[in-house]
Amino acid sequence: MASNPHGSDHWKAQRLTAIALFPLSLWFLGSLLIYSPNDYTAIVTWLKSPLTATGMVLLIGLLLYHAQLGIQVVIEDYIHHPFLKVGLIYFLKGAAISLFVFACFCILKIHFHPL
Repeated sequence: MASNPHGSDHWKAQRLTAIALFPLSLWFLGSLLIYSPNDYTAIVTWLKSPLTATGMVLLIGLLLYHAQLGIQVVIEDYIHHPFLKVGLIYFLKGAAISLFVFACFCILKIHFHPL
């Protein structure tokens, strides 16, 4: 039985995103502990840092991609109608890309907005 190269790449991408998400999640959770969610000015000032904005874009992008890969596996395993399966996978990818673009827009808006 030959292995599916697409499946292997999918598996590797899921594992690599999980590994990359670990330190990014620790950084984000640590930042939440440092900055009070009630202090709007401190959060905005924190997001204005280029390093923080880059970290947030990476975190959100990797999180959405990792989620999309995982949900795609569920769709491929449990949806048996070919047209529905392909349609859901395209919808899922489009939703992940749309959410990423929206998140980047929001981060950039905060980053470049004057206090």
